[in-house]
Amino acid sequence: MSDVPEPAGSAGLLISGAGSVGSALALAAAHAGVPVTLIEKRKEEGGRQDPRLFALSEPSWRWLGEIGVLNHLGVPASPIREILVEEPGHPPVRLDALDVDLPVLGYTVWASQLEDAFGRAVRSEPGIRFLPGTQIESLVAGRGGADCRLQTPQGAGRLIAPLVVIAEGRPPGWALGFGMRSVEEDTGRTALVIPLATRVRPVFAQAYEQLAGDSLLAILPAATARSVVTWTLPRAAARRFMEAPPAGRRGELARRIGCNPEAIVWDGDPASFDLLTRRVDPPCADRVLLIGNAAHSIVPFAAQGLNLALRDARHLVGAFVSSRTAGQDWGSREWTARFWTGRARDHRRVDGLTVGLPRLFALKDPLSRLIRSGGWAVVARSPGIQRRILMRGLGWNP
Repeated sequence: MSDVPEPAGSAGLLISGAGSVGSALALAAAHAGVPVTLIEKRKEEGGRQDPRLFALSEPSWRWLGEIGVLNHLGVPASPIREILVEEPGHPPVRLDALDVDLPVLGYTVWASQLEDAFGRAVRSEPGIRFLPGTQIESLVAGRGGADCRLQTPQGAGRLIAPLVVIAEGRPPGWALGFGMRSVEEDTGRTALVIPLATRVRPVFAQAYEQLAGDSLLAILPAATARSVVTWTLPRAAARRFMEAPPAGRRGELARRIGCNPEAIVWDGDPASFDLLTRRVDPPCADRVLLIGNAAHSIVPFAAQGLNLALRDARHLVGAFVSSRTAGQDWGSREWTARFWTGRARDHRRVDGLTVGLPRLFALKDPLSRLIRSGGWAVVARSPGIQRRILMRGLGWNP
């Protein structure tokens, strides 16, 4: 077994998973002067077809600019200046960027194009050593760091790092042997991702959210006058939609969003994703820390998942820098636990939004309807409440 040489300088950080979250963490850490080894079990990055359109909040977008990702994004992004939220039968609520003194609330960008930009940024950053086709086989934690056995394209290898951050899509099996417990729940719901070649809601830079019982629908504007519908339905209803002929799909979607069926022009086949939620408790151990979907996967509501994970990465880099300045052992069990304790409030807030709000709108009894009706009226007339909703949605906790 051969050692994988450490980068020059002080002991660095090992990140497993070169998706959006792992790459963002690697870039931010490298910009802060922390040597990084980034490994990815896939041998080749990019080139995957992904129909999703990501909505990045203005703070997330600004941070990606600071760590150099946007310099490698070779396609235009679409701004979001307004969000229209409605429940059928109630007055709509408009949330505007001007309410929080911003030019935009965020931007939308295609998932595959964002991944390609991350890949180019990682490869051009001298502070990152990128090892594709490499994964952790086992790990032994000790006072000197995490002793990692790796599987590389050249065979078995070994690397020692003060901290290993897992930023993969799910927790690896070996990590669960460190006292972590993964709890998964099948929501019984499916998310449909429907790319359209037209903007079915022609208001420029407007995102649309419709909360209707057990159906949650969002329309995000994309560049070049396109749009993407994300529609969350009970699994049986989603299956019926996917099995219907194109004309039937067009008619059902047009009825739901209130437009002429002729305005719906497909830009590829719809994709479906069964929705599972996962939480690892605790998402950390001695020398090991989970982040992003590896630690906490949520339903795709109000564009919270990726933005929450990017906030975790940003705070983690801040913790690295503070600990290094103070001469602390970043990576110890106490250190990783303290980091996640500090992030708990933000995660509880997002859980309340992504789980609690859809459940509230699924209630059909008269009392629940009356409460929602009164709530809509209050929000529609109160700029202060609208501002509070926007700030929390953007990830600010005033």
